[in-house]
Amino acid sequence: MSVATNRKASHLSPPANGTEVALTRSSAAALRFGAVVCVGSALAAFMVYVRTLAPSIPTGDSGELIVASQVLGVAHPPGYPLFTLLGHLFSMLPLGSVAYRVNLLSAVLGAASVGVAALLTQVVLSQREHRQSIVSTAAAVAGLSLAFSIAFWRYAIVAEVFTLNSLFGGLIILVLVKWQRAPHRAGWLYLFCFLAGLAATNQQTIALLAPACIVLLGSGAVRLVRAGTSVRVLARHAAIALGLLVLGLLPYLYLPLAAAADPPLNWGDPRTPEALWRHLTRADYGTFALVVNDRGAVGSAIDHVVLLLRDMWDGYTPVGCLLAIAGAIWLFRRERTAGVALGLAFLCTGPLFVTYARPVIDSPVLYGVLERFYILPGTFFAVFVGVGAAQSLVWIARFARSRIVVIAAGVLLLALPIASLALHYTQTDQSTNEIDHYFGHDVLAPLEPNALFILTGDAATMSVDYAQFVDGDRPDVVVLNVEKLKLSAYVQQMRRQHPGIVIPFEAYSPGGDQMARLVEANAESRPVYVLEIPKDPGFAERFDAERAGFAMKLVPRGSGADPYAFTEQHVDVLRAMHYPSQRYPETSFESLIVQAYASVAFDVGYVLDDGVRDTEAIEFYRIASRLDPTNAPAVKNLGLLLFKQGAPASDVGPLWRQYLQLAPTDPQAPAIRERLREMNQE
Repeated sequence: MSVATNRKASHLSPPANGTEVALTRSSAAALRFGAVVCVGSALAAFMVYVRTLAPSIPTGDSGELIVASQVLGVAHPPGYPLFTLLGHLFSMLPLGSVAYRVNLLSAVLGAASVGVAALLTQVVLSQREHRQSIVSTAAAVAGLSLAFSIAFWRYAIVAEVFTLNSLFGGLIILVLVKWQRAPHRAGWLYLFCFLAGLAATNQQTIALLAPACIVLLGSGAVRLVRAGTSVRVLARHAAIALGLLVLGLLPYLYLPLAAAADPPLNWGDPRTPEALWRHLTRADYGTFALVVNDRGAVGSAIDHVVLLLRDMWDGYTPVGCLLAIAGAIWLFRRERTAGVALGLAFLCTGPLFVTYARPVIDSPVLYGVLERFYILPGTFFAVFVGVGAAQSLVWIARFARSRIVVIAAGVLLLALPIASLALHYTQTDQSTNEIDHYFGHDVLAPLEPNALFILTGDAATMSVDYAQFVDGDRPDVVVLNVEKLKLSAYVQQMRRQHPGIVIPFEAYSPGGDQMARLVEANAESRPVYVLEIPKDPGFAERFDAERAGFAMKLVPRGSGADPYAFTEQHVDVLRAMHYPSQRYPETSFESLIVQAYASVAFDVGYVLDDGVRDTEAIEFYRIASRLDPTNAPAVKNLGLLLFKQGAPASDVGPLWRQYLQLAPTDPQAPAIRERLREMNQE
């Protein structure tokens, strides 16, 4: 009894040295201040993200993810069930459009990832005797550098899975570093396993962190063994960890449950074990392929590494890259286990991944697609930037021996992400971008009632899906996607949901007459449109096509149809479309949509160019040439109409010179050159 009483008294009595109390209070204050820095960095990023958030459906896969979230459907392989469920919760918020709400989810996840990057930076620096002010400054530099890097910012303001992937990547390494340093605290190990399982239900590239995780797990396990931990205890930890890993994978059960409800978006219909496995392994894409590539061609590994490093250079600025190098060197020397893990995390998710994947970049848009895979390695690159900032401040404090100089240096380092904010704002801001939303509605607007629309291309498909399934526009139009028709599950789904449509094959195989038979089987009961003429042999010889806005209306060959008859009949609908007010970078999907609008504007100008409506024709030729300066017919016809109306040579001459550069062998080129000589404009 006396022993217990003495122990209790000893535990409650103050320590003999009051310095211990001071140190405890100091540590607690440092932790609170560090937490404030992490939360503050996240909030600062979130406020910028909300200001630049896309107000409606973005281009790319975002449209599909938003639709899947709204209708509780199944997105493209591997399905992204966790993001879909989170997106559905956000879709119920009473804010803006459905698209805005799911975009907001990415902003929240992106801001959280910024906070985790700042916290991870503090943790890897915490083993060394740095001033809290230095550690906090470094954490803020790391978090905000990530926040305002180009690729990360772009995907934090649109509905995509990559900010959640970044959040999981940062959390997984953070938790494992904490466990590796104190392996007797099994809770960190359990949390890691649960997070790893959960992360796998979002984006499968998270598996690329395996080498980094193995380093930390191995180091922690060695420490446990050296501490004399029994095999029984180790086995218990392993069993619990495995159970939590499986628990984290449970969101995948959403996929067969959702598919069983037969939602309008139900890619692969994974309701059976076989179909689910095929979906999870991305069998229809090529399990280990980054993009679909029927030719099996690959690009240059060196070119892809250069693209990745250039993205880091542009996104984190040259100064940030120098800090990252300094941070990597410091970690390798002073915190080797954490440094090696972070280095492997960056190398495996960045240079090694792009070296392995290396798709052929045959269009600028594909570079924009690849940019999102630079986000996960960027998370760890930002930590290196922060550690390099801390080391820089340590060096300055050591040699300057002036508090004012150190404070000034800290302010300059914090100015680095602020400069990124200013430099990258214009090219990342999506707050006025509604082109994809308008595009979906404008594609459907001219189509006749109860039409069959055979659609190709991701941009058009996702825009039209959003217009139909979220906004409820034109439910009478039946849309068939050419790529999905290659899947027998999709063919069966379309037959169930649209029994009036005849699909005379079980799965579409390009190169035969299947698409022609599909058109002929339905042409008598409803108008049939295609977004572009199929390249199957003989297809173009079996049908004539009337230009119908973005689409083409198919009619029997030899029917005497005027290619512009539909445009003339529906010119008022086409004139009322939402023509973009600006062009977009050629690496964006928006650039393709802008070119499509330019073609429609030319068609409208062409039918108005009749000698009576010339003024209106000029307006649409101007729109076409502004949206697509390479549209030679629009530039030429605009010049002809202006010349006809007596416009000054200074207005006509530049247009015709531009036309001659674009189409020097055009049959009308000699006559245009002669006119230019007469006008002294050659």
